[in-house]
Amino acid sequence: MNIINFFKKKYKKWSWIILIVLSIIVSAALFYKDNFGNDYHLKISAGSFHGRRHEIAKVLEFQCSKKKIYFEFVESKGSVEALEMVSKGEIDLAFIQGGLPPAENVTQIAVIHHEPLHLIVKKQFATTGIQSLKGRSINLSSKGSGTHMLANNVLDFIGLNNHDYTETNLSYGQIDKIPDNTPLDSLPDAFFMVSSLPSKQVYNLTNKMGYELIEIPFGHAYSMQFLGVQDLNIPEYTYGVVPPNPARAIKTIGSQLLLIAHTNVPKEAVKAILEAIYEGEFFRQTNIKYSELKQYAEIEEFELHPGVVEYKNRLNPAITSETMESLENFRSFVFSLVVALFFLWRWYDSRKGIGLNNYLLRVNIIQKKLVQYQTSDTQVSIPDLELLNKELNVVKSDAIDHIADGKIKNTELLNSLLTDVNNIKSDIFALIEKRQKSS
Repeated sequence: MNIINFFKKKYKKWSWIILIVLSIIVSAALFYKDNFGNDYHLKISAGSFHGRRHEIAKVLEFQCSKKKIYFEFVESKGSVEALEMVSKGEIDLAFIQGGLPPAENVTQIAVIHHEPLHLIVKKQFATTGIQSLKGRSINLSSKGSGTHMLANNVLDFIGLNNHDYTETNLSYGQIDKIPDNTPLDSLPDAFFMVSSLPSKQVYNLTNKMGYELIEIPFGHAYSMQFLGVQDLNIPEYTYGVVPPNPARAIKTIGSQLLLIAHTNVPKEAVKAILEAIYEGEFFRQTNIKYSELKQYAEIEEFELHPGVVEYKNRLNPAITSETMESLENFRSFVFSLVVALFFLWRWYDSRKGIGLNNYLLRVNIIQKKLVQYQTSDTQVSIPDLELLNKELNVVKSDAIDHIADGKIKNTELLNSLLTDVNNIKSDIFALIEKRQKSS
């Protein structure tokens, strides 16, 4: 008997135990992957550490840490610089304002909401509105920031070039450090600031230092010419109730707050970040309306990260026309496979008895010899008959060995073979007995 088949039979009962153990191991591995999988450490910039964006990013950091996504914050001058850093692979993620030109290796993860452009001026210039900017000192924020780019575009839109005003470039951090008792004459006449509501810098400048919010009244006309910008309102009372600050809604323009990523950021990390934004406490802790998140989720300024595509597709209906077509194709494939396997099995099953053919042929040869002995005029010797019986025993023994090895499985042919062997042996013994009596 083949030793492999011996062990197969001896340890067959262990196969189910082994299968169960392997199933447990696979299930444990999948559970581990889902619950104790990879940690992701990502570098992110949200501009200045003193801006509203950074506050939003810190909330996201806390929510993502629950999913083992950890942030290392890198300060930047603003959106333009942060976009360039992502493009070069120096950081993985960035919060930037919309409306910036596309860049290589940069993909979009999410649109959070819109950030209004604040224009505040010293109160003595507020009555004349945006026309009062000519000849004034204007803070456009840090060079390399999105605020700087947008403020320049707005000034150009109203016909002011850099010779018509004096530019200053105080960052959000530097504005934070301005003492409340600083003489107003030493400060710029106006500030441009892009910020989610509310901006603490705008609050301090308007409530403590003699500045006032004024309108940018041409938002609709401006938004028709510049991608990613739209007309917005800063609601009344945003920066104070008594006295109201502002006393009425202020017309302005705004851009989207985007979360972007380098193309190499893993898909699983991106999906976890999206879960933190859209399925956790992010919107409540940032005071961003959840309805805004859903409204802006479909607005694309950059190519979507593959992780975003997979996250979005999970919300698609499970059964669609494409799904039905795929299922039909799969059904046809399975049916064809089953038919092919059936014919293969029939062919294999028909081959199982082929191993007996050799033994049947050998038995047939022995039977023909016996018939010759029985019909021959010459009397056959007893040793010849015993030799014939010995040959028959060898055929029978070989066939039984092959049966035990599993090489022959056709029981019908086997029974037929053994019946023929027994009949021939009986005839041989009868002929031997006849020869013994005659001698």
